[in-house]
Amino acid sequence: MRCSFYVLAVVFAATANDGQASDADRKTCASLGRIAESVMKRRQDGLSLQSTLEAAKTAASQKTYAVMEDIILAAYEVPVYTVDSYKERAVGEFRDSQHLECLKILRAAGKS
Repeated sequence: MRCSFYVLAVVFAATANDGQASDADRKTCASLGRIAESVMKRRQDGLSLQSTLEAAKTAASQKTYAVMEDIILAAYEVPVYTVDSYKERAVGEFRDSQHLECLKILRAAGKS
């Protein structure tokens, strides 16, 4: 997953403003968390990898799709759970891990 997150890091670095994360940067990270949540819900609902990739490709720009594809591939490495509480936990943990990774990239780019 790190490959496209590096693309994100370059974008953050290119838009640096006095080393501080802008509201837009933080909103981007929050959006990535929500995308990750949606993807993991699809995963836990048993939807196919192919259908999720196709939905993302249809909905996203080329630049956004590269990041989304990495999120999707990471989500599909997580097992599908049969117990609802485990599904909810998987969704929440995945969402937060993706959001956290983005915030770490902001920090590494000197924008926190």
